[in-house]
Amino acid sequence: MSEELNKAISFRFDDQNVTWLPFGKFKGLAYTIFDVDVEKRTADVMFRFEPNTKCFYHRHVAASSALVVDGEHHVFEVDEATGVESHVVKPVGTFTYKSGGDVHIEGGGDQGVTVFMHMEAETDLMYEVLEDDLSLKMAVSVQQFKETLDRIKSKG
Repeated sequence: MSEELNKAISFRFDDQNVTWLPFGKFKGLAYTIFDVDVEKRTADVMFRFEPNTKCFYHRHVAASSALVVDGEHHVFEVDEATGVESHVVKPVGTFTYKSGGDVHIEGGGDQGVTVFMHMEAETDLMYEVLEDDLSLKMAVSVQQFKETLDRIKSKG
């Protein structure tokens, strides 16, 4: 695709019709859930980070595809064997696929970030929230995603 055409179709993502939910106690992080299929163990979600906001260490157990819809997605991945952390910046339009198992913190750049994610698990476990020492704090299941989606739908 030519550079001219890319510039002609560039846009900012308008999320005014998205029902954003606060992500627990984490300021600057919101999410929504679009679809969950418990039988197939899939979930379609979107996360929004305010500028220069990060989340917490977590491990995606499920395979996941992610598309940066707006802003810059900053990922701080940790090699569990060596403890070495790497920082990757993914600009808008970046699509990634991970088979699961990676430990990281993610967040937004100077203008924040909105990321659409599709997760597909082999078991009911979707991801794990980790302590700073990378020990397990909490496991999150596909059923928990479904319960949250049902609450979103019940609010209209």
